[in-house]
Amino acid sequence: MTTVGHEQQPEALADLTGRLHGLLDNLHELDLETATDPELLGAMPELIRAGRRLGSVEARVLDGVDRRRAYAPDGHLSAKALVRHLGQLPGFEAHRRWQTVRMLRDLPRVATAYAEGTIGTAQVEELARTHANPRVRDLMPAAEELLLDDARTSTFSEFQILLRAWRDYADQDGAADRARKAHDRRDFRMNEEFDKGWRSVGQFGTTMGSVSYTHLTLPTTGIRC
Repeated sequence: MTTVGHEQQPEALADLTGRLHGLLDNLHELDLETATDPELLGAMPELIRAGRRLGSVEARVLDGVDRRRAYAPDGHLSAKALVRHLGQLPGFEAHRRWQTVRMLRDLPRVATAYAEGTIGTAQVEELARTHANPRVRDLMPAAEELLLDDARTSTFSEFQILLRAWRDYADQDGAADRARKAHDRRDFRMNEEFDKGWRSVGQFGTTMGSVSYTHLTLPTTGIRC
């Protein structure tokens, strides 16, 4: 291709993706039975990091497809529809990838960390799901460094808890709505069993649930939930 400017980029991109497939072929051709345990263990974190970085590249390419409307000539209505078709993805997975693209546009530090492979795809998707909430989206850039530090240093379960706590603090109206719905759904039943024991089944609101859990797990009751 002899043209200059951005029209040369697809050619370079095709060359790089071709080399990437060549490297992956080499990895698949390795006889792992001859690898030592330290070699296998040493490869794992590098492969995990590479997978994260590849996910970041895919998000960047999908972002470019959307910005240029490159999906339109093939008859697709959106970049999300294109990736769903090309990847043979279920709708929820295509939606999750599109949420990731939108979040990375607004949070450049997160985008850089993902590109470097220092945060995981699971953490990125949790951030993207929170970013999809219009009531907290505009507040995330100001909290980006805090959220990114949590994503880097916490286990995934801990990160979910921390992110949910930040979301509820930032979206107090939404937290109140969720508490009110939980309160409206409350239900409790006790049934006597054949052996004269009792079985309880219930769903509590936020306050009643916390009080009941605290009471039932007190050392003096001998009960554990």
